[in-house]
Amino acid sequence: MKKSFFVTSFLFLFVCLAEAQLSGRSTVRKQRCGTAIYYNRLIDYDTEFKRRFEANQKHNAETVLQNLQGNTRADDTIPVVVHVIGTTTMQSLVSDEVIHSQIDVLNEDYQGRNADSVRIPPAFKPLFGKSRLTFKLAGTSPLGEPTNGIVRVISNKTFDYNDFDSAKQSSADGSDAWQPLQYLNIWVVDFADSEILGVSVFPGDPRPFNYHGFTCDYRAFGRGAPHLFTEFNKGRTTTHEIGHFFNLIHIWGDDDGACFGSDFLDNPDIDDTPNQANATKGNPDPFGVGIIVTDICTPEAPGIMYQNYMDFTDDASMVMFTQGQQQLIEQTLNNAPDRSPLFTSTAYLSAPLVENDASIREIVSPRNGACTRSVTPSVLLRNSGADTLRSAVITLMLNQQTSATFNWIGKLPPYQQTEINLPGVEAIEGANSLVIYSSRPNGKSDERLANDTSSIIFHIAETLVLNSRFEEDFGGTEFRRSNGELITRIVILHGNETQPWERKAQVLPGSMTTTTQH
Repeated sequence: MKKSFFVTSFLFLFVCLAEAQLSGRSTVRKQRCGTAIYYNRLIDYDTEFKRRFEANQKHNAETVLQNLQGNTRADDTIPVVVHVIGTTTMQSLVSDEVIHSQIDVLNEDYQGRNADSVRIPPAFKPLFGKSRLTFKLAGTSPLGEPTNGIVRVISNKTFDYNDFDSAKQSSADGSDAWQPLQYLNIWVVDFADSEILGVSVFPGDPRPFNYHGFTCDYRAFGRGAPHLFTEFNKGRTTTHEIGHFFNLIHIWGDDDGACFGSDFLDNPDIDDTPNQANATKGNPDPFGVGIIVTDICTPEAPGIMYQNYMDFTDDASMVMFTQGQQQLIEQTLNNAPDRSPLFTSTAYLSAPLVENDASIREIVSPRNGACTRSVTPSVLLRNSGADTLRSAVITLMLNQQTSATFNWIGKLPPYQQTEINLPGVEAIEGANSLVIYSSRPNGKSDERLANDTSSIIFHIAETLVLNSRFEEDFGGTEFRRSNGELITRIVILHGNETQPWERKAQVLPGSMTTTTQH
């Protein structure tokens, strides 16, 4: 039947593939999920991945089983952010309307309100699962600013098996995830000729949280748009892959035709999907009359449940989750450490609109340290208000004392930021605390104080002048002072000139400085 997730090593991230005609270009139909390729690449990257992932999944499953009776949540809202990465042409195709249509599909499918549920055969109707999950585009950004939950990055980059995770990184022409424990991140990209439809991440994935989410080809995202793949134009790719995000596995269990095991994490109490040997392709019931399909695992009526969102059929054929699947989703959201915070996030609510709000986004320089005591800080000044920011007061406090005040004048549009250089300050050797805060945006009181301040600790390198003859052959890997302290940086000075390292160098007293790393 559906082999256990823990036994089936190749069930990690699901890479969905498709066949379509687009702009005269033909692609070859593949199965919806090409898991083994991605699995092998993950193992090549990190040989401990499999062990850590299975350990996390086992822990999550044990926690779910402990709390399976009760603790059912209702009317829960999941904040969603959609990152659209592509050309201006692609951006115009993936319009706000298309994005909203995909959110509508998720709500209909997970709540069991989809109109095509009439295709469910009578034998499976009693198993039809309906949850109270609600998906909603974010109304508040991680910076506490109003947002429509859509991020657009203009880029000519396309993605494939080798680099689709780079869509989640702004440094690689992608878009950084919004706090993954507070938002369900979806990336919409152009997978070009790679034939990938989408990639999702399971709970328990041991990689950094910013990988968690779902990446989808723009031709399989949304409902009813003319540019979508014909077989995958109803938004069910996202329904299927978000199922993986919530810990559902394929309905047949990826067991290569075997008829044993379970796709409910070895919990037979909620296993309500028929035994099934392999994935179902295409649309076995084009007219929606309830055609029965059987296989070696279920040779008699009512047959296999090819109507399930976790099978591989075309979008038109997918119409249901079961009650057991919905219960598992709810329990995963209640108990999995990397999913349950989504239930407490209120980022779907609209942020309060304020007119005057200047914020110090971050201190750009100095970062970890400097080589001289004279330091010229720089910061990212952000306009988090609805009015154009034309002036602000920026105050520097070095080592708990006010060191400088800077009156910034410029023109910064709402929800934009700019780097500015501030007056120089004189630091001390060793550790320094630097606090920089903004005030008086446009000469008025700041309407939100929580984002005004940024602070860092930085170090000024300590300088030590030797008063005795020094000889070092530079053959070792470590250099230490007489007290055992490690010297991580050595500069040789003759007058005002820095000299390169020389083996067997002899340095006269007063001509060498040693500094700790900064």
